[in-house]
Amino acid sequence: MEVINLTLERLKDAMFIRTIKEILDNDQLIVYPTDTLYGLGANPYSAVSIDKLNSVKGRESQQNISIAVPDIAGLKRVGELDETTLQYCAKLLPGPITVIVRAGEGAPAPVVSNKSTIGVRMPDNVLSIELLKLTGPLTVTSANRHGGSEPVDIPTAKAALGSEVSMYLDCGPCKFKIPSTILDFSAGEPKILREGTISREELEQRLNIQVD
Repeated sequence: MEVINLTLERLKDAMFIRTIKEILDNDQLIVYPTDTLYGLGANPYSAVSIDKLNSVKGRESQQNISIAVPDIAGLKRVGELDETTLQYCAKLLPGPITVIVRAGEGAPAPVVSNKSTIGVRMPDNVLSIELLKLTGPLTVTSANRHGGSEPVDIPTAKAALGSEVSMYLDCGPCKFKIPSTILDFSAGEPKILREGTISREELEQRLNIQVD
């Protein structure tokens, strides 16, 4: 278990990136920053990794797990989006929002819901984005035990998860410190499933539509 100060310079270190990829390839976990809360990162394409994540968090395997991607191209690789949904997402991301979309052919099967949907984030955090460009998609569930304190910083995450995590990537307290807003596009028109960092009023202003 290591705590590493994450910087843009560190992300240029080939040996450091190789170490992170080895951790993920071996079905181990990392904790990394986002704009809302610290995320518990696992390889979403590995069922073994997802089982380990659920065990560490103490949560039911039926609960959905979102993933983080670095850009709209990454979103398009894992989701099926019509042109209108794509335009909405481009207005909202990167940002403190989880979008629920129909799973595409490139979606990681272990995190696709029983409704054939997937939750996707694109954090408004430059270190997160640069990390994701190097690792590929990561799970982005909060780095805590199920129902535990919100992991707004590494000390909180480490107190909850301890040695169950192979590496903690620290860049200080998160920007927003509350969970993301969840916006479901899977049935067409957007529907709020959880109002978090972004309010309904702000969503309606940014999208110029009424949101259920």
